[in-house]
Amino acid sequence: MEKVKLTYFGGNGRAGIIRAMLDYSKIPFENEVIDFKEWPKIKNDDSRFEFHQLPILEINGKKMSQSMAQYIYLAKKLDLYGKNIDEQYMIDSLIASYEDFLKLIHSIFRPESDDEKNNPDKYKQLFKEKISFYLRVYEKRYNDLGAKKYFLGDKISLADFFIGTTLLDLCDIVKDEDVMSKNAPGLAKLCKSLKENELKGYYEKYYHPRQ
Repeated sequence: MEKVKLTYFGGNGRAGIIRAMLDYSKIPFENEVIDFKEWPKIKNDDSRFEFHQLPILEINGKKMSQSMAQYIYLAKKLDLYGKNIDEQYMIDSLIASYEDFLKLIHSIFRPESDDEKNNPDKYKQLFKEKISFYLRVYEKRYNDLGAKKYFLGDKISLADFFIGTTLLDLCDIVKDEDVMSKNAPGLAKLCKSLKENELKGYYEKYYHPRQ
């Protein structure tokens, strides 16, 4: 990979996994940050944003869109996509589960209906209940797989980048430091290890704590 560029907003969102994989693999990349306020003015530029969405991953001049496709492309390129189709299913289903949270995230951070605007605590509580349930599901999977050094076993994979970036970012919305340790103690230990080792560079250079 001679030239890599990632275009996204300043927050973690859908780009956290990409930044973390590139940093872990020691691949230099241009981290272009788009101001959220400026986005409506430029999003319809077909030459830059194929689906009028972010992130955009550019490798040697080739622009790639759709975050899940970007994750899988990079994971395959960097040998982080599991060793067989069963492990790849585990990875894909973890990543796909992120979409299940988007409606509630929008209700909390970009409320539109009167109910969302007038009852913010209701939606925060609904989100906490949902993330707690999903954490228990992820924890069961991790335990069923042997609860080893990494989610799928002894080799780091895209699953660990999801858990160590996106999942932690989702937990941060709850503003309860114990939400993961209460519902997924094994994953909490895995995340701690990832943050102190494989993802240390990502957290030092790219992670944005939620306000």
